[in-house]
Amino acid sequence: LKTQKNKIETALRKEGEEIEWKDGSPEKSSAVALYKTDTDPTNEDDWETQHEWIASKLTDFDNVFRDRLQDIDPDNYQPSEDADAV
Repeated sequence: LKTQKNKIETALRKEGEEIEWKDGSPEKSSAVALYKTDTDPTNEDDWETQHEWIASKLTDFDNVFRDRLQDIDPDNYQPSEDADAV
C-alpha cells in the first residue's frame, strides 16, 4: 500500500483534510486514518452532518482500499528492510 500512497491520498483527501499513516511493526497492525478536526462531537445539533461525513468517508475508504487489500497475498509478505528487528 505504501507504494500507492500518493494515489491513495489523492483519492481520499478533500481540501483541508490530512491523511495520517501509522506504521506498525511487522507483528502489529498499521493504519491509515482521517480525522475531522473542525467538529465538536458533543454538539447534538451537528450530529446529522457528522454522521453524513463519517458515512461518506467509510464509502471513500471502501472504494479506495477494497480491491487493493484483496490483491494482497499474505503468504508473499516480506517485512521492509527498515522494519524494527524483534
